[in-house]
Amino acid sequence: RLRNTLRILLGNLDGYQPVENPEYTLLDRWILERLHEVVAECRKAYEAYEFRKVFNSLNQFCTADLSAVYVDATKDRMYCDATTSPRRLASQAAMHEIFTSIAKLLAPILAFTADEAWEHAGFTTGTVHEQDFPEANDAFAPSDATAKANRLFEIKYSIQTAIEARIQAKEFTRNNEADVTLTIPESDAALLDLLNDREFATEFFIIAGLSATLGEELSATARKTDLPLCPRCRKHEPLLESGLCERCDDVCNGTK
Repeated sequence: RLRNTLRILLGNLDGYQPVENPEYTLLDRWILERLHEVVAECRKAYEAYEFRKVFNSLNQFCTADLSAVYVDATKDRMYCDATTSPRRLASQAAMHEIFTSIAKLLAPILAFTADEAWEHAGFTTGTVHEQDFPEANDAFAPSDATAKANRLFEIKYSIQTAIEARIQAKEFTRNNEADVTLTIPESDAALLDLLNDREFATEFFIIAGLSATLGEELSATARKTDLPLCPRCRKHEPLLESGLCERCDDVCNGTK
């Protein structure tokens, strides 16, 4: 799992050029704040010579947070956005920070794996074993972004339950075919605008669309979307005369 995670990160970092002040989305902030926690946990474990805790912490992060959530949700922007897209550049900046931190944290216990990954990254500052050990970055200490993301993951569970019921009923076969109607309690009112942001909701929940309103309690229903499938990004979006969605049309024509 760790080796595969490094491989995926390296693939997504192809052509990476650092940018000043990346425009991090909520999802980017959340994964970087989780990385901050993992770095702190691993440093503490190393100081206590508890190498198993280092491995467990990194494995849990790579499996549950990075691969299952972040890499999956950002796949669309990485594969289909223009290379100059602010959110794609932000993801690359986040993945660069994650890759370098994981490689350095792995170096003492998986020396050859970390060294090989570092070499493939093409860094010119020497081997991974010559680098400064990562430190938790206070700029990514847990913030409101983590609290919002954690609540959104709870909401995602309700949405997924509604979608799976429709899939089992054979109304459609994939998450990204689902149009979701969501009701959230007043206590989640601060999330309403975010949930009704189409770009955010379709990426975070990997669905076709979402309409959220305030109500008494959290509930979700799903139905098959009426929107056509874009043949390039494989998302259900309104199509232009070119047969592509607006985003893909702009990317293919070099206008975005």
